[in-house]
Amino acid sequence: MIPRFIIIVFFCIVQAILFINLSIMNFGLSLLLILAPVLFIYPRLCFFSFIFVRPIVDIYSEIRFGGAMNLASIFTMALIFICGAELIIKGILKEIRKNIVLVNINKLFLLLLFVSLFSVFYSRNVMISVVDFLRLFSVFVIFNYVSLCFTDEKDKVRVIFLILASSLIPLFIGFCQFLFEKGNVYTFGFNRIYGTFAHPNVFAQFLLLIFLLLLLVLNNYKVKQIYSWGLFLYSLLIVFSIYHTFTRGIWISMMLAIFIFVLVKTKITKKIGYLLLIFFIVLCLSPFIMKRWEDISLRRTSHGNSLEWRMRVWQKTIIDLKRHPVIGNGLGMYQYNMGKMVHNDYLRICYEVGILGLTIYLFLLFYILFSFIRRLLMSKTLAEINSSKIGIAIIVCLLVISLADNLVRSTVIFSYYFLSLGLLFNEQIFVRKREI
Repeated sequence: MIPRFIIIVFFCIVQAILFINLSIMNFGLSLLLILAPVLFIYPRLCFFSFIFVRPIVDIYSEIRFGGAMNLASIFTMALIFICGAELIIKGILKEIRKNIVLVNINKLFLLLLFVSLFSVFYSRNVMISVVDFLRLFSVFVIFNYVSLCFTDEKDKVRVIFLILASSLIPLFIGFCQFLFEKGNVYTFGFNRIYGTFAHPNVFAQFLLLIFLLLLLVLNNYKVKQIYSWGLFLYSLLIVFSIYHTFTRGIWISMMLAIFIFVLVKTKITKKIGYLLLIFFIVLCLSPFIMKRWEDISLRRTSHGNSLEWRMRVWQKTIIDLKRHPVIGNGLGMYQYNMGKMVHNDYLRICYEVGILGLTIYLFLLFYILFSFIRRLLMSKTLAEINSSKIGIAIIVCLLVISLADNLVRSTVIFSYYFLSLGLLFNEQIFVRKREI
């Protein structure tokens, strides 16, 4: 086995080189070709490298070849072939039968994939639709891979901490953007940090997941006091960065997630303490928060404010949906046909794969949500309760963010959300379990 220290050093070097290398596409292709034999021998190395490196390649999404492929697509295809092959060759997929929840999730996911693949045949641009299908399929592979291959408690802990570690470079770059005012300034009067992502909204979605995982670790894991304080300070840095993305949808989602975690099955003393802390933070930030919300009542450009712009796009999309309401216009075709994103995942999915595809997708999300609620009601230990609440919070955040943004279209974010859900499905992943 390759020593963990060498693997971590390797990941750090790859991240650093990927970020500073000007010929990013050539480097990415060369790196994958060189490492291909090693990655096939050690599929987990491929999976770990995907988790650790993927957040920083989003910024290079505009560097394309073949009309639709970019570095992120290359990493996605490598993950599908290598990790997907391990699931099939080793017969790991048979383990799904032992968990009825995973069986049902896979049935719904496969239905969604089938509808999405069928839409490729009537797409106006087959290449774009195929690439979008591979993105969705990669999420399916990731979810099953982490659910079936990481049943050992220590392995799950490594994956969670690797996800947290993957935020280090994006967070550092975002902090530099804050210090030197080099963020996204297209929103009048705001320096919106975006880290290594293409847009502040995507960075905020990523940081929200990191915050929820930190909340899980701080409440469920027995770590040394100095590490506990370090993780707490890191969570404050995450909150600071989320605020400076100035993404209102994430602010709302974050508050909902915190209230779910604080109010559901929590001791009254902790509820009061958490609520007082939240009230104090909101009170301190209220003047700055209100300044961002003023944008809704002001006409910043000839197109109006962000809400007015979204409303016009949504209205036009609803009108266009009537042309192909059942089967849609083809996966990935919204941006191709309209020249912009809809900022509503439900409308985009309905436009691309029709009402049928949207219905299956909603069934999938709500089935996962109710599965976590059911597990929460049956939980007997504090660790099980906390993991269930974080699972519920992740799904609720996904549902809320999708109302006014493009979370599902962002492969890295959608993958990480489902990766985290896959980890939380196994109840035996916690270092400390205490009866309540």
